[in-house]
Amino acid sequence: MARHAPGEGRPGLREERKRPSYQQWEGIEGGEPVRDFVARIREGCGLFLAERGVEPVPGELPVWRIENPERRVCLVAHAGTSSVVMCHLLGLTPVPWEWERFVLGHASITRLEAFEIGDGFTFGLTKLSDVEHLAPDDRTN
Repeated sequence: MARHAPGEGRPGLREERKRPSYQQWEGIEGGEPVRDFVARIREGCGLFLAERGVEPVPGELPVWRIENPERRVCLVAHAGTSSVVMCHLLGLTPVPWEWERFVLGHASITRLEAFEIGDGFTFGLTKLSDVEHLAPDDRTN
């Protein structure tokens, strides 16, 4: 299958990309501002993880307190939401093109794993957009 540019086919995306980078926080006319989307997903992710014993350690670095490091958490989401969550867990500064940082295939599997550091845990990206569980004919971009 031919690979398309990330997000190609979304109405207004090409026009959005032509705007100055900071203005892209405003999003596509008539839609949710990207700044609000990113903030909403990060907040929801924080609440979801806190209920499962995973919370950030206060400070400027992406260090986390994890009550049960052996516990696995599965998040099923659209690519844009998944990308925002990954950026949040990895400690990346938010940008209005979060989903362009990690291009994810349909029905793909991405894995982040926590590893222990001196005063908590941090996350590492160990698998990105894996589609090996899908038959070749079922793989899309």
